[in-house]
Amino acid sequence: MFYEACLAGGVSRSKAKMLYWAVANHGPQWRLVEEYPKMGAPGETGRSQPILVPRAIGSKFLTQADATWAIEFFANYDPPLDQIPGLAPPN
Repeated sequence: MFYEACLAGGVSRSKAKMLYWAVANHGPQWRLVEEYPKMGAPGETGRSQPILVPRAIGSKFLTQADATWAIEFFANYDPPLDQIPGLAPPN
C-alpha cells in the first residue's frame, strides 16, 4: 500500500521502490501475538478465545551507507515488490 501511495502521489517508480525498501527494512516492525482478552463477570475463571494483536518489536537503524546503497541500487535495478523487503546491501 505504501508503494502504491507513493506512485499515486507522483513519486517515480524507482524512488517509490527505494522508499518502500527503507520502510520495509528499517521502519518499525510488528508481529502478531495471541492474547486472551478478559471477558465475563469479575472472578470468572477460564479464558475466552485468543485474538491476534500486533506488538512492536523494534526497528533497525538506517545508516548513511545503507541509504547510499539503496539510492544507487534502485536507480539501476527494478526488483519485483515481493523481493524488496529482503534486500540488503552487500557486506
